[in-house]
Amino acid sequence: MIKAINAPKYSVAILMVMLTACSAAPHVAPDPSGSNDRVISDSDFVRSDRFLAGNTKKDLWNGDIAFVWIGEGEALAYKHEGASGIEWRRADTSTGEIKPLFDHDAMAQALSHTIGDDVAANTLPIDSLSVMSDGRYLVRVGEQSYVCGSAPLHCEEKPGLDPALAAAFAAAPPNLSPNRSYGVISQNYNLALFDLRSGEQRPITTDGVKHWGYGGLPESNRREIAIRRSGVKIPPSAIWSPDGSKFVSYQLDERHVPDLHVVQSVPDDGSYRPILHTYRMPLLGDPSPTAQYFIHDVQTNASLGIDYHALPVLSAAPSQLGHVWWGPNGDNVFMFDFDIDTLSLALVEVTASTGATRVLIKEGLSGHVGPGPGIADLHNVRVLKNGDVVWYSERTGWGHLYRYNSEGVLQNAITSGDWLVRKLLWIDEEEGLLYFT
Repeated sequence: MIKAINAPKYSVAILMVMLTACSAAPHVAPDPSGSNDRVISDSDFVRSDRFLAGNTKKDLWNGDIAFVWIGEGEALAYKHEGASGIEWRRADTSTGEIKPLFDHDAMAQALSHTIGDDVAANTLPIDSLSVMSDGRYLVRVGEQSYVCGSAPLHCEEKPGLDPALAAAFAAAPPNLSPNRSYGVISQNYNLALFDLRSGEQRPITTDGVKHWGYGGLPESNRREIAIRRSGVKIPPSAIWSPDGSKFVSYQLDERHVPDLHVVQSVPDDGSYRPILHTYRMPLLGDPSPTAQYFIHDVQTNASLGIDYHALPVLSAAPSQLGHVWWGPNGDNVFMFDFDIDTLSLALVEVTASTGATRVLIKEGLSGHVGPGPGIADLHNVRVLKNGDVVWYSERTGWGHLYRYNSEGVLQNAITSGDWLVRKLLWIDEEEGLLYFT
């Protein structure tokens, strides 16, 4: 049985309060003509630049604590700034104890030796860090990463990518497997698999064409023209299995979506002739793009179609919204299927070895239908190790959680009342507890 509590016994609360000092208004000399119109000078703009988002960091403590969870959530590592400098801390989530994450003097000495420059213990130049499974720290200083650990504490430079490989990935950013052994890249509307261990590359698909390609963003993503103008390369969508042996992706069909045209009246190159941009964008009553999903096995280099109809796509594909995911043991894939015509939501289970599907839960209401209270929120649906499903529904007029068994049969309401479950944070299956806001 799962019991619901709305706060753990001990919790780490992070309250970020931004205080901006109010500067006196710049003195503006009176207009000799007697006019009350203010004259804004260049110096006024320079003063106002101090309060741009990127410029307030130097005047603010703990604006970015660069936090990272340790293990399965037993502790939180974060950066704390104060009058005495910077300290990396560890907060134990079961006891509430807060202590230094490591010996800062030893870390300063280790980084000084590796970097070749003096490093002070209270101003460690660490931009971010993560705690590796063996207890060592992967720290980033500027553009370089170091692995620090063991007794006595020492740091080693983490090897970067081969320059040729780095250049290739800059042109086609990869979607990396969990073990960082493989990367899926886009090539001319198709997918290819890159083996980072051997440097070998092999095609995954070969029939992709414009408006019917693999793993890409739909042009209706609301940022299409900005992406084109910036030249940013987006990694393809690939949802990796927990062990990194398979991934789920899709073929995106935009062939039936009408064109939309916009005019850029101020070209980036400073010229005067307007530029016409054309992209596929469905308007009210138009057909939407669709995504047909498949599973690819990186060991056999074989793809398996998922035996289910193509899913509708709006501003993003379902997998880009977190609406396609692997089960806890990696044997199954789960997908949400939204039916706009009937205002229904279905949870579909896919057997990864065969591509066979079954609908576990389907619900339709006249009001809001979704796996969470908002349109862009992460969903509040979870599949447990025993096959049970924690399901979100607003069937009572309030968003609450319900438990279904592995056959999709309702067992009980987990929460109830005249209030809303906003976000499902974590489920402790061993204790039968779930945490939410």
